[in-house]
Amino acid sequence: MSNDKVVCICKNITEGIIIESIKSGAKSLDQVKEKTGAATGGCKGARCGKRIIELIQENK
Repeated sequence: MSNDKVVCICKNITEGIIIESIKSGAKSLDQVKEKTGAATGGCKGARCGKRIIELIQENK
């Protein structure tokens, strides 16, 4: 999967940005939200939350 793929549509945040936040210490959805702003847009993570959690699991 490309790191340029937009995961958070509301905030236009890519998979690469989310993975970088995980590699720099984010270990939960709340920590990814804080570091990137993902899952804080209009849908409040309804569209991207599950994918962010998957990325956290894949990139521990």
